[in-house]
Amino acid sequence: MTSREQSANLIPDIGMAFSTGARYPTPPFDPPEQYPEFDQSSVRAERVDSNNIVYSLVREALFRHLDGYDAKNNAVDLSVLRSLGTVKRILIKPNWVYQQYEDANCITTHGSILRPVLDYLFLVFGPSATIIVADVPLQSSDIDQIWQETGIHALRDHYARKNLAVTFLDLRRERAVRDSTGFIVGRESLAGDPLGYAEVNLDQGSYLEEISGPKSIFSVNDYEPGMATSYHRPGKHRYLIPRTVLASELFVNIPKLKTHCKAGVTVCMKNLIGINGEKGWIPHFRVGAPSRGGDEYSDTNSLVLGLKTRIRDFLQERHQTLFRMAYYGWKNYKRGWERLSRSNLTSGGEWPGNDTLWRSILDLVRVITFADVDGVMKEKPQRKHLCVIDGIICGEGEGPLTPTPKPVGAILCSSNPIHADWAACHVAGFDWKKIAQLFHARELSRVWQGYPDNPDSLTVSFGEARTSRIRDLPVFPFKPPSEWIGHIEVDGGAINSKKH
Repeated sequence: MTSREQSANLIPDIGMAFSTGARYPTPPFDPPEQYPEFDQSSVRAERVDSNNIVYSLVREALFRHLDGYDAKNNAVDLSVLRSLGTVKRILIKPNWVYQQYEDANCITTHGSILRPVLDYLFLVFGPSATIIVADVPLQSSDIDQIWQETGIHALRDHYARKNLAVTFLDLRRERAVRDSTGFIVGRESLAGDPLGYAEVNLDQGSYLEEISGPKSIFSVNDYEPGMATSYHRPGKHRYLIPRTVLASELFVNIPKLKTHCKAGVTVCMKNLIGINGEKGWIPHFRVGAPSRGGDEYSDTNSLVLGLKTRIRDFLQERHQTLFRMAYYGWKNYKRGWERLSRSNLTSGGEWPGNDTLWRSILDLVRVITFADVDGVMKEKPQRKHLCVIDGIICGEGEGPLTPTPKPVGAILCSSNPIHADWAACHVAGFDWKKIAQLFHARELSRVWQGYPDNPDSLTVSFGEARTSRIRDLPVFPFKPPSEWIGHIEVDGGAINSKKH
C-alpha cells in the first residue's frame, strides 16, 4: 500500500483558492505561465496570459483538494488525478442555463474555468480520452449566444488547433422561441443527445413520494400544466437522462455560485437539474397554495396569484395578443400592489415554502451517483466525481436568471457535491440548515456512506492551513432573493426537519 493510499482519509474534502479582485480573462484563456508539468505535452500552451489569475486559482483549488499542491513551490503532483483510475469517458457539466443580460458574467459558468480543467484532464488521461462538455439549458435559451458570451467558441477552436477532441453539446431535444413578454411563438427541434436518452426510475425511493397523492399536481413554469405529474405519481417517479451523461466514468460538475429564487442557492446539487433531457419531467413546485395542497405560492394573496397563473397557462402558445395584454396588465398591477402593500406578489414556487424542488434535487444526486449507462439504479456508485465551483463573479439577489454581480474571486473544488455546496453556502453567508436541499442532504448518508452527514467534520485546504474547517473559510455575505430575505442568512435558526 502506498503512502498516499494509507493517508487517503486525510485528503481534504474541499480545496479553495481565492484572490481579491480576480476577473475573467480573455479567450482562449491561456495560462499565466508555462507550468513545468506541461513540458513536452500536447496541451502545452502556445502563449501565456500573465493576467489570467483564474487559471492559477482553478489549478490551486483542484490540487489542494486532491492533496497534490505544494504551496511553497507552486507545484502540483499529477499522480493525485491519476489515482482516479482508468478514465476514458468524461462528462463536464457547466451551468449554461441562460444568456447573460448586459455584461454581468454572473449567470453562466465562464469558459476560463473550463480551460484549466480540460488541460489537466487531457494531461493526465491522455488525448485519446473522450471529453464532452454538455448541458440542458432552459427551453428558450440561445446556446450560441451563451457560448459566444462565455468564450466557448474560442475554446473549441483552441483545442481543434491542437488536435485535442472536445465535444460541446446542447442536450435539449427542442428549443422554445419566445417574444419579449415570454410568449412562446414556436418550437425548434434540436439534435439532442447523439446517444439518446434513458428513463431512470426511482419509484418509491424518490423524495417526491412523500408528497405524491391523487390531488398532487407537479408543475414547471411554461410547460404543459401537470406534465410533470404524468412522470411523478404515487409509487412511480421517473427522470429522463441523456445517455452521454450516464456513459461517463468521470462526471465533472462546474456550476456558477449564485442565489436561486426557488431553492435559495444554486451550486453543485442544483446544477444537476441540467442533466435532464426534458425540464418538464422535473417537479419544481406543486400547483396552488398550501391550504390547497400546493407550494407554488403562500396562502397570502393566493386568489390573485392563482388567477394570474391560470390566465398565463391558458394563453401561453394560444393567444399572443391576449398574452401580451395580460403580461403588461399584470406587470403594472404587480408594481402598484407591491408599492402600496410593501409585500411581493411572487408565484412559480419562488419562495421558502417550496417543499418540492429540493426533493427533485436530491433525487438527481442519487441518479448521477448510482444510475448506470442504461439508467438502472445500482447499489454502488457508477462514476467518479469532481466539482469545481465558479465563484469568481457570483450572482446575488434575484437569481438564477437576473442576479446582481457579486465579485468574490474564489474557486472551490471537491469530489462530492454535498461537500462543495456546504462550503459554498458558508462562503455566501447562508445557513445550510435553512436551505432544504442542504439540510436534507444529510439523510443521503443512510443510502451510502460516501455521502456526508454533517459539514462540521469536513476538512478544507485553504491558505496556509491544510486542515481548516468550513467555518474557517472567508464569508462574502450575499443578498438573498427578495422572498428569501430573513429566511436563510446565518443567525442560528433551522428549517423544519422532515423525515424521508
